[in-house]
Amino acid sequence: DGAAAGILPDIQSCQLDWEQDALLLLGSESFWNAFHGKDVEVGGLAMQILRETASLSGPLARRTEERTAERLLEAAKKTRQGLADDVAVSVLRFTWVD
Repeated sequence: DGAAAGILPDIQSCQLDWEQDALLLLGSESFWNAFHGKDVEVGGLAMQILRETASLSGPLARRTEERTAERLLEAAKKTRQGLADDVAVSVLRFTWVD
C-alpha cells in the first residue's frame, strides 16, 4: 500500500457517463498541478490531440493514446517551470464512444 515508503495515494473518483465519456486520464499529482485545476481544459486538449492523431495513417495511427500522453506531458512542461521529475500521465480511450 506504499505506507512503509511514506507514499500516501490521493484517490479521487467520478462516475462515468458510458455514452459520452470518451477517455480517462490517469495523471500524477505533478501533472495535474501543472494545469492549476483546469481539468476540463486538459480533457478537451486530450480529445483534440486524439482527433488529430487519429487522422494519421500507418503505425502512428495505432499509437494515438501514447502520442496523446506524450503531447499532454509536453504541454504540462510548457505551463510549469521546474516541473517535478515524477510527472506522468496515461490515456485510456473508450472506443465504444467513437
